[in-house]
Amino acid sequence: SAYSVKVTLNDNGQFAIENRDDGIKASAVAAPGGFANPEFDSLNIFVSAFNDANNTTNVLFKNQMKAMNTGVLVEGGNATTTGALRMATFAQTVNIFDSLGNKHDFTMQFKKISDNEWSFRIIVPEPAELIGASAQRPNILEGGSISFGENGELLGVNPSSIQFKPNTGASFPQNIDLDFGRGGGFDGLTSTAKESESKNVKGDGYASGTLREYYFDKTGTMLGRFDNGENLALAQVAVATFANYEGLQEAGSNLYAESSNSGQPTLGAAGTGGRADVSTSKLEMSNTDLSRGLTQLIVVQRGFQASSKSITTSDQVLNTLLGLKQ
Repeated sequence: SAYSVKVTLNDNGQFAIENRDDGIKASAVAAPGGFANPEFDSLNIFVSAFNDANNTTNVLFKNQMKAMNTGVLVEGGNATTTGALRMATFAQTVNIFDSLGNKHDFTMQFKKISDNEWSFRIIVPEPAELIGASAQRPNILEGGSISFGENGELLGVNPSSIQFKPNTGASFPQNIDLDFGRGGGFDGLTSTAKESESKNVKGDGYASGTLREYYFDKTGTMLGRFDNGENLALAQVAVATFANYEGLQEAGSNLYAESSNSGQPTLGAAGTGGRADVSTSKLEMSNTDLSRGLTQLIVVQRGFQASSKSITTSDQVLNTLLGLKQ
């Protein structure tokens, strides 16, 4: 060709096109049947679409090449580059936690290998390892595969779980389940005609935390609230039922004890089996022993009356002394 155009693929995966100035005057304005006029010194580049047997218009390719629609690329000017041209890949990172509460970045990299099939690999930061990885790169597990149906529904994932070795002093191996959704459904990972994106990505692990407060729910469960945002059930209050409540024996202070007439208690969770619920942040009815309380009140009253009599007697003696002086 008589045209001095340099096209290179740089380290960023971009096509760089440069109209070189090496003394050759040539035109790159396309015309039917060939080039129009060899006297022009500039280069016009326009990219409109790309298609093949399976794609009417490859939108991703067009978007990556739209930087070429610059019109005139002058002789000897700076190189014009496309967007980065890469394979159909996608990556997603989620946090996982070992048994000590240490956080690790868990990265999955997906690559399309055929119409309805993708491969993936998993990467964790060193010194962590993945069981089954190569000895040269123990933190990278290769060979995962995902297949989709003709409508983009998820068909299968292999492997569905992996084993993780934190190398932080935490227990190992730690099983990690990869839940991409229901096989044959659209409630998880799908393959459709749009750019790759992530939604509802989450893990069920959490970092270590310190107990800040606790409270009870109506089932009598004591829930602990931790500073890592987690709420965990710590204990549960058992509620007893008896075959014959009337047979319970009074133990004082509104307390009752099991007897041969009441039968043995049947323990269970509050709100089940006819048992009452547990109410929190409520004031309980008085559990005072009224008979004992009245007795103590009478004793105090009599003591007050005796003290009053003593004061009255002292007052009378003083009055008598004053009368004698007069």
